[in-house]
Amino acid sequence: MVEVHQREGRLIVRATGMSRKIDEMGRIVIPIEIRRCFDMNCNDSIDIYIENNNIILRKHDSVGMSRKIDEMGRIVIPIEIRRKFNLNFNDEIDIYTNEDSILLKRYEPFCVFCGKTDALETFMEKKICQSCVAEIAKLLKK
Repeated sequence: MVEVHQREGRLIVRATGMSRKIDEMGRIVIPIEIRRCFDMNCNDSIDIYIENNNIILRKHDSVGMSRKIDEMGRIVIPIEIRRKFNLNFNDEIDIYTNEDSILLKRYEPFCVFCGKTDALETFMEKKICQSCVAEIAKLLKK
C-alpha cells in the first residue's frame, strides 16, 4: 500500500506492506507507484547505500554506489550489499519509504496481531505468535 499526501508543499510518500523477491541476477523491482512518487524513470541513476541496517535507495546525488533503473523498473542490488545482508535469489525484501528515500529490509515474518517476530504459527497463510493464539483461545472459551 502506498499513501501519498502533501505537507508544507512537499510530497510525502509512505509505503507499507510491500515486498518483492530478488531475482537470479540480484535485481529487485521498485513498484511503479513508488517510482512515480519519487520521479524515478528508466535509465535514471539511483544511489544505493547502507544506513541503520537498511538498504537505502535515493535519486543519484553521488552519495553511494549508483545503479540505473532498467525498462522493467528493476535495479541491481550490488553483490557487496547482498553478501552483507545474506540476500539470495528468491529472498523477499520489504519496501518502505520515508520522506526522501526508499528503504529495503530483509523480509521478516511477524504476527498479524501484535507484530512480534518470534514463536510464530501459521494459520490460513497468516503468521500468529503463540501469545496471540493463547489470547484467541481464551476468547473462544468465553
